[in-house]
Order: sequence, then structure tokens, then C-alpha cells
Amino acid sequence: MALKLKLIGELCVVLAAYLLSRCRLVLGSHPFRNAGDRIGLFAVALMIGIMVGASTGYWISSYDQDEHEPARFMADIEIDRDHNGYELALDRVDLSVPGHPDQSDFAWSVVGESQAAAVIPHRHEFSATDQTAKGYGLQSRRNWVPDVVEETVETPAWRRYAASSTVPEGMPMVAIVIDDLGVHVRNAARTIALPGPLTLSFMSYARNLRAQTETARAAGHELMLHLPMEPQNRADDPGPNVLLTQLSVEENLRRLRWALSRFDGFIGVNNHMGSRFTQDAEGMALVMNELRARGLMFLDSRTVRGSVSGVQARRYGVPFIGRDVFLDNVPVAADVSRRLEELEAMARTHGRAVGLAHPHRGTLEALEAWLPTLATRGIALVPISAFLIHPPESG
Repeated sequence: MALKLKLIGELCVVLAAYLLSRCRLVLGSHPFRNAGDRIGLFAVALMIGIMVGASTGYWISSYDQDEHEPARFMADIEIDRDHNGYELALDRVDLSVPGHPDQSDFAWSVVGESQAAAVIPHRHEFSATDQTAKGYGLQSRRNWVPDVVEETVETPAWRRYAASSTVPEGMPMVAIVIDDLGVHVRNAARTIALPGPLTLSFMSYARNLRAQTETARAAGHELMLHLPMEPQNRADDPGPNVLLTQLSVEENLRRLRWALSRFDGFIGVNNHMGSRFTQDAEGMALVMNELRARGLMFLDSRTVRGSVSGVQARRYGVPFIGRDVFLDNVPVAADVSRRLEELEAMARTHGRAVGLAHPHRGTLEALEAWLPTLATRGIALVPISAFLIHPPESG
């Protein structure tokens, strides 16, 4: 309907121009007593043309919206570009009028068209024009807490897709989680070739994920989803479809569900970056609510002190594990080997330990040398699900 009104308005303007030209011809051929009469009548004709065009434009702009037709307007949302976000300009976006029954569904489909959907930096202040768009997936979601939902699967996914492992009684257990996988296919292939079982976490936005993850499972490894979350440092780039504290519930949920649909057979999720998001109670409530419904577990990479993921996991009944040792803050083989010794000592003291690493060349070199020696060291290498299947005696 908005398009029809636009065409009508353009036709009216053309008609006004035509009438004005005809008046000019008539005035030009009419005998006048003096030039002042000619100029006066010409001015009257000009005013008539302007009034016709202006009244047409006013009629279109004030068209009655009672029929709930979408109104078209220009909404250029100025968003600061930084390495932590993706700029979005909603150019000529159809926005439903207030009260439209399909308003929310339509709005989220617009915001969600791009994988790199809108990011509102914390320092951004909405102008008056932005206020309309603020209600379309870009607004804050303060004070939202989802209800705890019952698990919708009989056998939770983390049990169904857990890699098989045997743990001799009394033997210390070590789980090695390698994340950031899938983006660099060659590094992923070298990681998959490591002796296992390892827990391999694939980046949600990597390409050809199904083929890579199927190969990893066939090699006996366990799978996780590496989920981008908002970091504290704006210079860090978590990648597309990152969960952000400034986005609405609906948009974060859309991004989360998109990530969870990228491949099959994983037992749970661990955060990619997330030093800001994992401290946000409402954001982590949204994540845990969805994981609970899908029967998935959560591994906190522990990128920051003050993470609320453990508290929210207990509240929503989500199986939870926290990382113990970062293995490759310095991705040099010698340094990674020292961190592996630290992990081994922790496992002997506490009975279990989780090491988190990335597919760097130095990391893979250290693991290729260390993993084959575990049996002689009296250490059991297990997938991370074994920590849930065999909980510590203290609970």
C-alpha cells in the first residue's frame, strides 16, 4: 500500500507540473494591458501548482494507518564500527505500526537477515530517530529472567553423544579440550589426528562444519560447540553472531539457536571469549535455559573472574564444568609442556583436571609428544563427559 501511495503522489506532482505549464501557455497567449498583470497571474498559477504538490505530500504522510499497513521510512542507524562488532544500517526498513499483530515477528526477521547483525556499542547513545529502531531487536533486555523449563529429551544430549572411555578405579583423570577449531581446516585435521579421546570444540561460524565434526567423531573424539560471547576488550573480535549484553532477548536467542543448529553430535557448549557476557546474569540465564531444554552441558572457559555461569547452571539444572589450566597462553611447545606438567600435578592432587588449549603449532607439537606417555605416567585421558558420568565422591 505504501508503494501505491508513493506512485499516486508522483503522478499528482506530474499533473501539477502539467497544469502549471498549460497555465503558462495560456497566459503567454492572452493579451494583457501591462506586464504586471501577466506576472501576477503567473504567480497565482505557480502557487496553485505548489499547493497541489504540497497537499498531496501531506495527504500521503498523514495517511490513516488504521488498516495496519506497514509504514516505510528511512532508518539509518549510525553504529560505531570496531573490532568487536559489525555495523548495520537498516536502510528503508518496513516497520509495522504500533499494535500490529505481526510486529515482533517481522522486526526480528529484519534484524536477523545478516549473520553479522547489529551491534550497539556500550558508548552508543540513541538519537531521537534511533528510538523507533530501538524496539526492533536492538534494545536492552534488562530485568528479563526466563522460567526454568523441563528437559525436553529423555536421554540428554551430553549422555547420548558422550565419547566412550574407561577409567581404572583410583587413576587420576585428565581431559584436554581444544577449541577454536574449524576455521583453519589444516590445523583442525592435525588436531583430529592426535591420540584421544580428546574433547574438540568447533567454532560456530566455521565453514564445512559437518564434514569436520563427523571426521572428529569417527576418530573417537568428543565434540563441543565453541560459542562466541562478548569480551571486555573492544579490540578483540569474537566473530559473527556473538552474544552481546546490549542486544535484546530475541536477538541473542536467535543467535544462540543459529549456533546450536550448525552441526550435530556435540555434548555441550563452551564460551569463546565472553569475559563480559559470562558476568551478565540475564545473558547467561538465557543460555542456560536453552541448554537445559536441549540436554546440553556447559564448560566455562573461565576467561574472567566473576563469571556467573556456574551459578546460573545450577539454577537451571545444566551440567557444568570449569576449566582448570590454560595450556597455551604462550603457544610455544616448551611453555605448553610446562603447563601440561602443571595439569598433571593438579590431576594427581584432586583426581581430575581440565586443560584448555588451541590448535596452535606449538600446542600441537607439545601434545603430540605428551599424550602417548600418559599410560606410563598413570594418568587416564578421558573426554570431558567422563567428569559428569563419574562425579567426584565429594559431589
